[in-house]
Amino acid sequence: MRYEDCYQRLHNLWLDKNNEPFVWGKHDCLALALQAIETITDKKYPFREKYMQYDSPKGAYKLLNRQSLEQRMTAALKPFFQEVANLYRLQTGDLVLLKSRYCKKWNALAIVDLCPSGFVVPAKPCGITRQTRKTAIVIKAWHIA
Repeated sequence: MRYEDCYQRLHNLWLDKNNEPFVWGKHDCLALALQAIETITDKKYPFREKYMQYDSPKGAYKLLNRQSLEQRMTAALKPFFQEVANLYRLQTGDLVLLKSRYCKKWNALAIVDLCPSGFVVPAKPCGITRQTRKTAIVIKAWHIA
């Protein structure tokens, strides 16, 4: 269940993360997605301990060789959140898996922004960035209720 003030909480998270340095396993797409889920809902989910077991691109790549990000997130989110088939029904705070614009090996998790015409992802070397729906290729999405 979402907090009544989930949009303000999400806005505050964006402000907090705006200048945070990109660090694998601490401020990357998976970490930001999990923080957004915990920020807007009234529950703590057991994702972090199970899925944040890396601290470098090499460590993340090892995990992804065993199971893709799509498979990992589907397994983690299925018991709690509904997959969104119609992308026009995405709402602020929902989670999406995007095809990476920069590297064929990687996909990225993003959060639907406060203005639902875009997504928020961590940026290198620091902060967050926004990607518009026009430039994004959505692979899968989940409604965070």
